[in-house]
Amino acid sequence: MWRYLKALKGVIFVQVLFSGLYALTIACIPYLQKMLFDQGFGSGTHALLGLAFLYIGCIAGSAVTQYISQVYEWKTAKGFNLRIKNDFFRAVARYPYRRFAGKSVGEYLSMLSNDVEMLETQYVDAIIDILKSINMLVVYGFFLFVFIDVRIAGVIVAASLVSVFIPKLMAGRLARLRLAYQEQLGRYTDKVKDLLDGFKRIDYVTRGAIGDQHAAILADTEQKHYRFGRFKTLANVTNSFVMDIVSLSAFFAVGYLYYRGQITVGTGIATFGYIESFIYPIKYILNDINSLNASKEAKKNLLALLEESESPLPCKTSFEQAIEFQQTRVALGDFRLEPFTYRFEKGKKYALIGPSGSGKSTVLNALMKYVPQSAGRIVIDGEDIEKLDLSRIVCCIHQHEPIFADDFLNNVSVFRSYPIGGLDKVSGRLQSGMLESLRSRTDAQAMSGGEKQMLAALRLMLADPCICVLDEPFAAMDARMTEQVQKLLMSLENKTIIMVTHKIDRRYLEQFDEILCMEKGRLIAAGTPEQIWGMDSYARLSG
Repeated sequence: MWRYLKALKGVIFVQVLFSGLYALTIACIPYLQKMLFDQGFGSGTHALLGLAFLYIGCIAGSAVTQYISQVYEWKTAKGFNLRIKNDFFRAVARYPYRRFAGKSVGEYLSMLSNDVEMLETQYVDAIIDILKSINMLVVYGFFLFVFIDVRIAGVIVAASLVSVFIPKLMAGRLARLRLAYQEQLGRYTDKVKDLLDGFKRIDYVTRGAIGDQHAAILADTEQKHYRFGRFKTLANVTNSFVMDIVSLSAFFAVGYLYYRGQITVGTGIATFGYIESFIYPIKYILNDINSLNASKEAKKNLLALLEESESPLPCKTSFEQAIEFQQTRVALGDFRLEPFTYRFEKGKKYALIGPSGSGKSTVLNALMKYVPQSAGRIVIDGEDIEKLDLSRIVCCIHQHEPIFADDFLNNVSVFRSYPIGGLDKVSGRLQSGMLESLRSRTDAQAMSGGEKQMLAALRLMLADPCICVLDEPFAAMDARMTEQVQKLLMSLENKTIIMVTHKIDRRYLEQFDEILCMEKGRLIAAGTPEQIWGMDSYARLSG
């Protein structure tokens, strides 16, 4: 966290400096009031006018210095958010998929919005506010000791020091309650996203039940919020009570010294002005310490995410021979991919067929490292894929390919990660006007299912990988579009294509060099189309 503060040290310095100058202008006002009562009324009109002009100068100075200080507060917030949110996103974007999937999207969103905002308001702002409050205490303490009365100043300072230890008594529980609320807020965000993603299923029949699901998790979330707020209120009220004791101590000190004739009326009036000015910074410090304590666990978790770094895997940039599954096993809940052994050779095209739940997609997910292998291994050109970054040579598209809330060109090129010039090479091989129609779309998420799958196929072509992995990529396309796109994909030269498909008619499967038949997590048959036609396993699937 200190590196963020260090990066912002310039704007923080200006903010704290002008906060101190603001405190200085405000601190002069009780002293001018003291001078008015002790000297001004008996010193003539010129003295009164002089005090009035000084008073006006203090007010004007406080307005200017306060404005500058608060503008730099916003600059600090802007700089902090720019740095930490960019670092957060980049840190998460570097995760391997399996690690990313360890948390829900709702949890990441909660951390990015709530935890980062909490760090800004309850950690960074708290540290800066403590510095500004110390500035104020030094200024007000100087005026109390030098211009008011050493004895009164001593009573106020002594009583104030006792209050500093109060926040430590409540720190641990405050941090735990805050963390519990933040975690529950992530679960709530994830649940709302889940429910709204299924909006097409919300109707007269289901509306009540779905509303009850939302109400239940909202009640849990707000209960944890209430528990945290209730205890934080207790901590703040306790701090305020302690500060009232400080005020009471000063009240008795002023009363006693005035009764004994040892201070003037002006000193007494100024003292009460300084009590408020002196007490508020201490209140701020106590509340800021509470905020620091409350944010401790969340800060620890967020910084752990930002500071954890995995050594980047070496990036494989060429594919020379084959992909080999060697006794690969995958366990996902009740499903098991039994020892799967197969060699996918460079330049060939493979179809994986079988009933739903047979393990076809699991094979692809293991290759893409979306799911962990429980045994065996997968190698490419003899190298274990777990030790490689495959993003330069492998690209996978799914039936429900991610579509960003942006236009067609940014989606198909993934924000210009892939050269869009490649679109011109395929436009002449598609139905007349099809690509031009897609190019004009400004909201890709509003496209039809078939158009989205067309976009995904074009995205694969622009990525231009050596190995193309496709999981039911044409399910939403009409027959004519499917034929054109598949023909285009199959004509790509020097590409290894591995495709999961539910289409099992011979005319369709004859496009592939080899066909793999899956059933109940096992590879039950494999071979060329001519070999597969005569096997019982294919007969069962096609029958």
